[in-house]
Amino acid sequence: MEDAKQLPFDEYVLAGKNILRDPFLWEVPKSQILLELVKIKANVSVTLNWLDNRDYEINILKLKSIDQYSSLVAVLNIIEDNYASSDPIKLALLEKELFTQSNYIYPFFDKVITDPEYWFQAIVARSFGDQIDVNTSDQRLIMKWISIIYDQESKIKLM
Repeated sequence: MEDAKQLPFDEYVLAGKNILRDPFLWEVPKSQILLELVKIKANVSVTLNWLDNRDYEINILKLKSIDQYSSLVAVLNIIEDNYASSDPIKLALLEKELFTQSNYIYPFFDKVITDPEYWFQAIVARSFGDQIDVNTSDQRLIMKWISIIYDQESKIKLM
């Protein structure tokens, strides 16, 4: 009886591939499917239509779990260093925000978080209504990615 509740592997992969390449679906389920395929060590390649509306060929065996991306871990460490002992409420809010963002940018953390310190400053500014200077092309790109994530979040809240 319990086996009947499980989608067979081949059908799961086929359904996952179709979802991953659909440009009109929300990014979060795509990330969750990728993470499930990583978790079961699926030896498949998939096409992901991602936030930038481009298709990426991804070999699942080459992906890592979220906690193995150094750029994301670096931002998390910066958040903890700045707020763990001084403001546990901001710490919790920023960790939650970073987790939400990770659902959108997996597996491209290193592509979008090119400067962990600036990413931290940007999410602090965005979360608490502060202003942040944007002085370089790298910083403009980071702000663009964060805006894309916020736009995706606002669209899903309207549904």
